Amino acid sequence: MTACGVHEERALASRTAAFAAVRFARGPPHGVSDRTLSTLVDLCAQHIRLAYSYRPPRYDGVVVLFSAAADPATPGTAAKAAAWRHTAAEVQVHEIDCAHDQVKQPPAAAAIARLLSPILQEF
Repeated sequence: MTACGVHEERALASRTAAFAAVRFARGPPHGVSDRTLSTLVDLCAQHIRLAYSYRPPRYDGVVVLFSAAADPATPGTAAKAAAWRHTAAEVQVHEIDCAHDQVKQPPAAAAIARLLSPILQEF
């Protein structure tokens, strides 16, 4: 058994099939060796395990959350704030009327700058 609970033979067959699909697609990793692809897959799996298991320490300061509130494909502002409250002493929430991929566009960026300026003045 592997660490993921999959039989070695099945994992090897899946990996071989995945590598064949990468070569067939002729995408960016098309000419990469099996050894390199295997290393990349292992690194990705390790990063996923680390990200999933990471629990940040408590932050005693204030987190300023700018929530892209017009994006139905992402969690709502309340859910985002609740997630941050698990690790921060205080969360200041500001909703921005845009989708997440529009946050750096001029209207949203200007709104964030207006809200952030007085906060930064305190430092």
